[in-house]
Amino acid sequence: TFGSGIEPYGQQYFDGMLHREEISVADVSLQNCVGVFTKEIAKGNYVVTYLTHPTLFSHEVLLYGYNLDKKVFYSTKLKAGRFIRSELPFQVMEEEYRKLRYYYQLHSNGIISTLPLFHPITKIKLKQDYRDDMSLYSALQKLSSEINGTKYESFDFDENKTITDSKLYYSGLACLIGMEDHIHQFFVDKQFIKGNIFKDLSYKLTHSLLTMYEHRTMLVITLEYIYDMLDRTPESLKNMLQQYKSCWRTMHQIYLLAYKFEKSENWSVLQHLQEVLSKQYLQERKILSRFHDMAYDRYCDK
Repeated sequence: TFGSGIEPYGQQYFDGMLHREEISVADVSLQNCVGVFTKEIAKGNYVVTYLTHPTLFSHEVLLYGYNLDKKVFYSTKLKAGRFIRSELPFQVMEEEYRKLRYYYQLHSNGIISTLPLFHPITKIKLKQDYRDDMSLYSALQKLSSEINGTKYESFDFDENKTITDSKLYYSGLACLIGMEDHIHQFFVDKQFIKGNIFKDLSYKLTHSLLTMYEHRTMLVITLEYIYDMLDRTPESLKNMLQQYKSCWRTMHQIYLLAYKFEKSENWSVLQHLQEVLSKQYLQERKILSRFHDMAYDRYCDK
């Protein structure tokens, strides 16, 4: 989750750099949604709204352009862990918006549930007066939090002060420790993990490790940004960056092993995954700590 602790960042997190404003669903009829969205894009805004999703009721979609001749919006979609351009026909947008309005008519609290991320329809634009004077410092602070990692245990209580539920949360590099514990539990419960239970748990394992790999993709981008902002010096910083890219590639191999385990149901594959993963935490912590310390010293001298 992109956030602090166990709480994801809300849309207000971006207020420093983005101007965002709600477009009321009440002001956008079924007949003019395409017109409203194209008008906002023409004024230099992006439009974020929601579409129906195969596994969720709705999922946000970013509209950043359009083609009147082809009658499509330009949006994004994920392919192999990368965002690529996709086309959303006007006709599909009108049908999806009809479903969305109908849902909000039946579920008035549906609008409230979207607010942590976006309004049902949000227009956003980069602020012209945005300054990033603190961006390098913030990047170093976030890198420090990543290195240290945390483990949270959350409890729910009833009116009698009795614990009714508890959950474990991991952040930063501690997620690797949590994943090691999770895979260990796979072997403890092996005799029970069969049939649909196996399909469900192995799919979730693969998806979690893919997310962890994608997170490391963002870390590589962060390290490259810090290196560039420090005028690409010293050379030892570049060496640490290259070493972390090796960790990044190893994490991709771990994800592929999880996918192989999911499809083959071969437990020896999971055993191999566990052995590779067991070395990942110390390796990443060592490299990121050295990178952070050298970058911080260079930042202080700059």
